[in-house]
Amino acid sequence: MGAGESVGVVGNSGSGKTTLISVLLGLRAPDAGTALYDGRPLPALDRAGLLRFRREVQLIPQDARGSLDPRAGALRQVAEPLRRLTAAGGVSRGAARDEAARLLERVGLE
Repeated sequence: MGAGESVGVVGNSGSGKTTLISVLLGLRAPDAGTALYDGRPLPALDRAGLLRFRREVQLIPQDARGSLDPRAGALRQVAEPLRRLTAAGGVSRGAARDEAARLLERVGLE
């Protein structure tokens, strides 16, 4: 894949889509072959490389509702990834919360 490209994975039930995505996200080791990011095997990434990988590689689950915490409000669920993915840049919880509130307001949620 080239920079800025988006890829969709489709296939019949049981064809290995979930397994493939799990390997590409570094959540499971491949049975054969190697998953590379920026030319390096995923397990070989250092902390900075792993943070960059997590910023650049995203998953939109088929059932997004199943990925959300029903006990947490929208603000917390938008702020948490902002805080985690920008942790290396020193973004505080408060700054992440403020940015999340701004984003939610932008789409009509308060």
